[in-house]
Amino acid sequence: MRKASLKQHRTHDGRWQLFPVLVVNGRPDPRTVLIGENPISWKNPGGGKFYLDYRDGQGKRVRQPCGVTPKEARDAWIQHLGILNGTMDGPEADSLDFSGSRQTVQHAVKQYLVEIKGIRSKATHDAYSDDAAWFVATLNKRYVDEVGRTDLLRILGLGRDEGLEQRTINRRVLVGLMALRNAGATINLKRGEWPKVAESEVEIYSPEELQAFFKACSEEEKLLFQTYLSSGFRNREVATLTKDSVSSHTNSIGVKKRPEYKFFPKNYECRNVRIPETLMRKLVAHMKRQSGKLVFPTNPHPKRPNYGG
Repeated sequence: MRKASLKQHRTHDGRWQLFPVLVVNGRPDPRTVLIGENPISWKNPGGGKFYLDYRDGQGKRVRQPCGVTPKEARDAWIQHLGILNGTMDGPEADSLDFSGSRQTVQHAVKQYLVEIKGIRSKATHDAYSDDAAWFVATLNKRYVDEVGRTDLLRILGLGRDEGLEQRTINRRVLVGLMALRNAGATINLKRGEWPKVAESEVEIYSPEELQAFFKACSEEEKLLFQTYLSSGFRNREVATLTKDSVSSHTNSIGVKKRPEYKFFPKNYECRNVRIPETLMRKLVAHMKRQSGKLVFPTNPHPKRPNYGG
């Protein structure tokens, strides 16, 4: 098996040098760098870029920059190791096995992401792509028919070894599992085998806290945040809210597709939500002061007339 290691470029004794990162259970932990036998935090003064250190097919040593944060470095290591060992295809590699009918895990994931791109939002597709890349590299199996229940249990444990949150691990494994099932695999975990995730307590603001918050806002800010509070809209739903989606007759504001702003509702949930009449009056007065289509446009750039707004 060909190997790749991670190192950080940092100053020591007055000159720049490459130092290895700590390895835990066979996997690098870029949060800690070793200078001799002394472990130090990657954030200590003098730290620079991370590098992948490996030998190519001709035995030539290669040092490739791979980011400036532990996450960037570890993700690059996972992906690169998968490519080196044949479990993840490189940019020019073919992910289908033309010698028979077997399908690679990489191709199954690519096909699944193509379908996700067609039915889900760009943000969801991008998140699934990151999760799937980790799944393929960590799984370390080339063909779909090689993957079984024990492989999923194994990478659930490997995710914890990496220090990932259980919620993140479960999501990444689930994305990979959906891609495999989409390719025809019949893999099932037994009841109780999915690690439980502690539910986060939802933070609720008291009326006194809300009153203090709105008191600190300007009139424009107060209107914006009151719209969030009364509608329950998500950030992009408010950011792309257009004047034709505001109805003073029904005291409601709506969410719809707005391709001109590259916005498509989450799960394609187009809807109208009623808001208080007093807030509607403020919105109507506010919109009269806006020249464009958006209810809450960004401020125009002071020097670039076509930027912002």
